[in-house]
Amino acid sequence: MWKFPYYPAAQFKGEAEAGTAYQQIQELIYRVDCDLSSYRLFTKTGWQVAIIGERPSHELHEQIQSILATGTPVTLDDNALVALSQRRKQEVQKGPWVEHHLNLHFTMKKKQRKQQKQSRKRNRRK
Repeated sequence: MWKFPYYPAAQFKGEAEAGTAYQQIQELIYRVDCDLSSYRLFTKTGWQVAIIGERPSHELHEQIQSILATGTPVTLDDNALVALSQRRKQEVQKGPWVEHHLNLHFTMKKKQRKQQKQSRKRNRRK
């Protein structure tokens, strides 16, 4: 089973607020010697920022809590926690500092009706 020694998270009112907190935490963990990963994610309930890793020093923990206090504390669901931990495990193998920013947007194509598709085939023959 997964071991989750440290995983504070907070939900924010919007993408901008979550982005600000995420950036502040990124800068903080970059400057300090620690074993932490930070994530900004959009869930069913809104924008969240999560930190996963080994428990940091008391001082660093307090700084993280101060940044997350601009949002509302949340508990990550087990599926999200496992997925982020797996991602962390993969990324840590690449090096001491790995940074990715992904924005995934999906658009659904409308299904063409069978009759419409056949009509287009007929029109191409003319």
